[in-house]
Amino acid sequence: MVRERKAYRRVWARFPRDFPKRLDRLRDELGLSWLRLARCLGARPATVYQWRRGQKPGPAYLMALFELATNTESGVDLLLRPASE
Repeated sequence: MVRERKAYRRVWARFPRDFPKRLDRLRDELGLSWLRLARCLGARPATVYQWRRGQKPGPAYLMALFELATNTESGVDLLLRPASE
């Protein structure tokens, strides 16, 4: 009997265009300045500034953002939910 081979297609998730707004909502919710947010994430302020201008954070920074977001009840939701809502 011949086994069928399953074909998988690679699917890439798209990074949300409204990430800077989501980041701003999280920062407001946490009550942090941009400088303090950068320090909490272990990032340079210039790096956070680039995120605010639309550059996406690397995987380690995304994990740090989500860990920081767990400090508030709605923090993770603020990162996942579109900013227009």
